Amino acid sequence: MTMDKIDARKLSPDALKALRSQAMRLRQELGLPWREIARVMGLNTTTVFGWAQRYAA
Repeated sequence: MTMDKIDARKLSPDALKALRSQAMRLRQELGLPWREIARVMGLNTTTVFGWAQRYAA
């Protein structure tokens, strides 16, 4: 069973912010690799890598 990917371009700014926060939290708290975060969240790896570059502290 495969999970459909989320098209982040169609999400509201608030929804995007929530997804970014969740991705960053998964990275900080669990130390998951970005590819794994993209997979479990149903996002494209390019989207998650872009967030990592722009929003990581």
